[in-house]
Amino acid sequence: MKRPIKIGLTGTIGSGKTAAANLFQKLGAPVIDTDQIAHQLTQKNSPALKKIAGHFSEKILLPSGELNRKKLRDIIFQNSAEKKWLENFLHPLILTEMNRQIKNISAPYVILVIPLLFEAHCESYVDRTCTVDADEKTKVTRVCKRDHLTPDEVSAILKTQICREEQLKKSDDVINNNGDLDSLEIQVKNLHKKYLSQS
Repeated sequence: MKRPIKIGLTGTIGSGKTAAANLFQKLGAPVIDTDQIAHQLTQKNSPALKKIAGHFSEKILLPSGELNRKKLRDIIFQNSAEKKWLENFLHPLILTEMNRQIKNISAPYVILVIPLLFEAHCESYVDRTCTVDADEKTKVTRVCKRDHLTPDEVSAILKTQICREEQLKKSDDVINNNGDLDSLEIQVKNLHKKYLSQS
């Protein structure tokens, strides 16, 4: 079985990665989302969650025993050493699960949604990188509406992520997502044809 081309899809918060990934999926491309894998790995009573709770204490658990994702996010947002610990622990587990899923794919190419693609230095793991891009004002507006955050809170999150210029410079392909869904769909269709032609 021929190995599918691995396309690393990335973009900062509010850029529209999920919308783009959904459109690729609609065209028949398999999508593996590392955020979803992280959620699965840290389900209630999972070995990974027990290890995380052992490190951060049980204050990061909800009364139900599930992970309090907001609490954990707040801790690592304020403490770079704790963020590093969590990444060093989770990234290899995510990578292993992603590899397992890729082995079962027979499509010409696969979309790997990796929000921290460049920050985690995963470029060597994929065959091509594709960034979903939008200007800061558009991203802030989207996230405020979606997550009920203030513009200042969203701007603070964006400051912790890779700068736009660096991200664009490192990308093989760029999807401009300042417009509407129709514009996004046209660009995704064009890339779909391109990736099929390269397989």
